[in-house]
Amino acid sequence: MRHAEALSSPDDFARPLSTRGLEQAKQQGINLARFMSANSLTFDVMISSDLQRARQTISTLSSQLTNPPELLQLKAFRPESSAGAAFDALQVFEGKNVLVVSHMPLVSSLDHWLCLEGRLDFDLAQMQLYDISLMMKGEATRLPME
Repeated sequence: MRHAEALSSPDDFARPLSTRGLEQAKQQGINLARFMSANSLTFDVMISSDLQRARQTISTLSSQLTNPPELLQLKAFRPESSAGAAFDALQVFEGKNVLVVSHMPLVSSLDHWLCLEGRLDFDLAQMQLYDISLMMKGEATRLPME
């Protein structure tokens, strides 16, 4: 998932979500809770970058879930990180259901790394679900969130 709308600031690390961004994250949390309930899905962990806007997005989103999992912050999901580094960070969670909140261009690069399909251009607060049966490059399949 890409973080929700943030305010402009000269300090990129500390950019908070805008009022609209907080609403986007809340709505995605509501949508995700419905999807999880309808599909008997749970998350074992939720991970964000350590930048303020990603932390706020995941915190606001998870507050809408009945039983939110542990929230982690990893530098491997910063905007300047490589898809390979992010993928390596996910390896320790093999076999688990994980939600990641990060930034462009990383979310698009990671999507391509996972699926080896055309890159998605993620909008703010856009979420994508994947089936990853084998933690190897190109082994994921994009799934609909309906």
